[in-house]
This record gives sequence, C-alpha cells and structure tokens, in this order.
Amino acid sequence: MMLNDALNQPKLHKYISFIIAGLNSTLKENQNLDLNSLFKIFKILLSEDYVIDTEPLFFKEDTSRDIKKRIADFFHENLKIERITIGFKQTVWELIVELLNVKDINKEIETKKIQGNWMPRDMSLTSVYGIATNTIFVYISWAIAFDPEKYKPEENKLTKFFPEILEVIENLLNEPLYTTRYIIGSNFYYLCHLDLDWVKSKINVILPHDKEHLDYFEAAWSGFIDYNGIVVPFFELLRPSYLYALNLINEEFRLIPFSKPHFIDQIMILYINGLEQLNDEHSLIFKFFNTASGEYRKIAIRNIGTNLSKYQDKEDFEKIKNRLINLLDYRLREASSVNITDYIEELHGFIYWFRNSIFEEEWTINRLLEILRLLNDSFKESYFIPEILEDFAVEYPVQVIECLEIIIKKEIKDGFLISENKYKSMLKDVINSENEEAKQKAVNLLNYLLRMNLHIFKDLLTD
Repeated sequence: MMLNDALNQPKLHKYISFIIAGLNSTLKENQNLDLNSLFKIFKILLSEDYVIDTEPLFFKEDTSRDIKKRIADFFHENLKIERITIGFKQTVWELIVELLNVKDINKEIETKKIQGNWMPRDMSLTSVYGIATNTIFVYISWAIAFDPEKYKPEENKLTKFFPEILEVIENLLNEPLYTTRYIIGSNFYYLCHLDLDWVKSKINVILPHDKEHLDYFEAAWSGFIDYNGIVVPFFELLRPSYLYALNLINEEFRLIPFSKPHFIDQIMILYINGLEQLNDEHSLIFKFFNTASGEYRKIAIRNIGTNLSKYQDKEDFEKIKNRLINLLDYRLREASSVNITDYIEELHGFIYWFRNSIFEEEWTINRLLEILRLLNDSFKESYFIPEILEDFAVEYPVQVIECLEIIIKKEIKDGFLISENKYKSMLKDVINSENEEAKQKAVNLLNYLLRMNLHIFKDLLTD
C-alpha cells in the first residue's frame, strides 16, 4: 500500500494527506479498500508516539494537522454514506476519540478568528477538532442505520447502546470552546433522542442564560437555529431559550451572531401552527411584536407572505388561515391606534401577503386598501402592487381606484411612471365599470396624470 510506504519514510510524510484524500474518494465511489490495514495506519498516525515530519510540500502547510484533518474527513464523509461496515464500530469509535485529542483550536485561536469574521460554524467544518466532534453524531446515525431494530430506544434513551457517547460529550461541554457549543447546539435533537433526561439535567449548561456566559449561549443558539426547526415534543424544553433569545433580538451580539431571520421565522411558525397564542401576553408571538424593531417585524411579516402558498395543502388550512387573519387584524388595530411611524416597515411587509393570496378576494382587496390608507404619505414603493390589483379591477373597481390613487401619486416622478401600461389597463377597466363612484374617481385621477404631463393616459378620457 502506497500509504504504508510513505509512513516509513519521513521525507514522504508531506504526501500522506493527499494519499488519504485519494483513498477517501476511492471508498466514496464504492471501490474496495483494505479498511483493516488502513485503520491500523490511522492509529499509528494519530498515536502520540509517532513523529510526523513537518517539512511542508509547498510553503506553509502544517503537515501533521493536514494528515489528521484528512483522517477526520475520511470518517465524517464515509460514515454519512455508510461506506464503512458496522464490524468496524469499535475501531471507528476509538479513532474518533483519538481525533478529539487533536486540539488544533483553543479559546485564543477562536476569538482571533471570530474577530476576523470567522464563525464557529466555519471552525466546526475546517478544524480537526470540529470535524471529529461533528463525527460523533454521524457515528450514532451510522450505527443505527445498520440495524434499526437493535437500536430501538428504551425509555426514550439510546444510551444503553452508546454508553461511550455521553461521557465524551460531558467532557466537550467542559471545554471553553465556542466551536464545541455550536456543534452541540446544532445537534441538540440528536442529544434529546440519545438521552432526554441527560439533556434536561444539562440544559442550563448547554444554553446558559446568564450574562457571564452570553457568548456560550450565542454559540450554541447559533448552531441550533442554523440546523434545526421546531420539533414539538422538545419545544417546551427549549421555550425558555426562545424567550431569552427574544430578549436579545434588538441588541448587538456580544461576540457570535445567530441568524435572527431564521429565529424570527421559527416564532412565526410556532404561532401559525397553534403552539403560541396571540392573546397570551406571555407568548412568544405577543412578546415578539411588543419587543422587536420595525425592521424585524417586517422580516417576520414578509417571510410569512412569501411562504403562504405552502399552507394550502395542510389538513388544518382553515385554522391556519384564521390565525393569519387574526394576526393581520391585530397588527392593523395596533398601527391605527398610535403614530404610524413605528409601523411603516411592518405594514410594507404585509403587502407580500397579497401577491399570492390564500384569502378570499374581497378580504384581500379590502385589507390591501386599508394598509395603503394607513401608510398614505409614508408609502415607499409600489413593489408588485400593480400586478396584484390587475386581478381585482373588474370586480372591485372602487377599492382598486382608491389603491391606485395612493400608489400612483407616490410613484410619479418627473412625468414618469414605472408601470404605466398596467395602470392604463386598470384605469380602462374601472372607467368601463358600472360603478359611478369608481368612474368619477378614475376621471379625477386621469386629470391629475395629465396635469403631471403623462399624456399616455389622454385617450382614456377621450374615449
């Protein structure tokens, strides 16, 4: 074996990482390898007694680290696709533990990298220690996949089959590393399935809520939000952390940012699915709308709008639709009772609800008009409102012409109108309607357009 030859000749050590990378590709392509011999070589390479020659192949490589990273990649990638047979279970685990002893990151290195715009996620995917930690969870899935019947949980625990795991994870939690916290957060549900009682006993360590350990919370919560959605059986366990993160939403991150848009989406999903109630002042949805800035409220509302169509196939579609109607009505009541300034961003977000509306037509056009009236002079841009209104011009001419008055007067600049052909078509529909109120409003708007030198609309009055 070429790797064996390189092992015994220090001047060839600089090629070992490339040989392992090639063997990795070979196994992934389902070609046969002598894994027994290969793993014996891996054990030698990871042994503290084995000295790796540090001469680089090019300039600045860390030959020893590069070799160990290739070994970590080998297991992380091939366990995922089940290219290693279960007969190697004990050997694989022993090698993962050896890789965890490769401390190629520490608190000082992490902090320096984070200040240089690296994140724990980056370090979890590029450091030997990070890849090895991730591989612990891949190892569990790999073992279960080979014999699902054998690994059925007993009393909601898998630890009977993996007694070695929790001890290692406890040690990882004792490491003052953001990368570790990030990986544990990203694999939180794995831990719940592994041993829910253990997770409950360690939840305040995994997700601490004190200011002293805020950066640890940020790291773990970042991992959780990046990789996980809502899993109902475990939600109550995490709810205090949702509340804690919500209290931080308008603040600058101490060190490690988590995805606020993804976090906001989860709060909205909790409400849409009926897990949080709008009329409960202690609920996440209530606290969000009474805590978050206008920018974050807009993100929440806009993202609901862009995903509306996916709810139509749900069994409880009517319930979901009613919750959304209640949410919009609640926010419009709030916006109409105080200074509109604090609600401008949020109200613009609601416009996305009407692009592919799942609601009844009359409700849709009436709510769109109500929002535009509330915005009035604060209306910023027409977005895709013209294409929304096209579908309503014939059946609801009064509402459409009132919407057009608001958006056209705001959009018109220097005798120029972006969607003038669409506006002309709708104005023609309104003038041809049988509603006299709508007709008169259309004539008034046309006269205004002509005064603004938009003579393209002149023939509508002539007709």
